[in-house]
Amino acid sequence: MLDTNIVSDIVKGKSLAARAKLANLQHGEIACISAITEAELQYGLAKTPKATIIRTVVESVIAKIQVPPGGSEEARPQGAPRAKREAAGKPHASMRDPQAAQTSYG
Repeated sequence: MLDTNIVSDIVKGKSLAARAKLANLQHGEIACISAITEAELQYGLAKTPKATIIRTVVESVIAKIQVPPGGSEEARPQGAPRAKREAAGKPHASMRDPQAAQTSYG
């Protein structure tokens, strides 16, 4: 299971090894992210709506990995409202990091 930082590094080209591993998954190998990670990625995209190239790369990476059933439907709509709250000076007290850790490590 990939966390937000690893996916971000893949998207930004900071981890060429991780990018290559994702691109070259063999039959039966999978990569996945939690719904929380997808929500964080959607939040990042919502904060920079003019970053169309980044959006394209993030969406192509998400298309190559698995998100638990129902996860994408829950995660996608969270980014824009969270970015709007932050822009209005009302940041959300996030429990996402502990939730992501709990998801990753059981």
